[in-house]
Amino acid sequence: MSTVCIDLDGTISADPGFYRAEAAGLMAKGHEVHVLSGNPLVQHKLAALGMVKGRDFTCAAVVPRKHIATAKVAYMRKVGATHLVDNRKANVKAARKAGFTAHWHRPPKQKG
Repeated sequence: MSTVCIDLDGTISADPGFYRAEAAGLMAKGHEVHVLSGNPLVQHKLAALGMVKGRDFTCAAVVPRKHIATAKVAYMRKVGATHLVDNRKANVKAARKAGFTAHWHRPPKQKG
């Protein structure tokens, strides 16, 4: 099975219902879902979004904000992750350059 890392701020927080369902589906198939954030209040933010450890994600990790792209890649290597979903292009590029599969979460454009 694989480990998927999903960014919290700007990714999960942009569409918590979608990512809750996505994570639940992955976990039901035996995959791990790690939530990554540069914010030390990651647990509180997940709780505010209604996400529960064990049901909606496997674990949550705080990575250093300074050089966050490098920190996310280092974390992914450490836990043997295979995928990253993130809203920042620099993080996606760094993960791809390091050999990971990475997807850019781009929220839909607002009409107006």
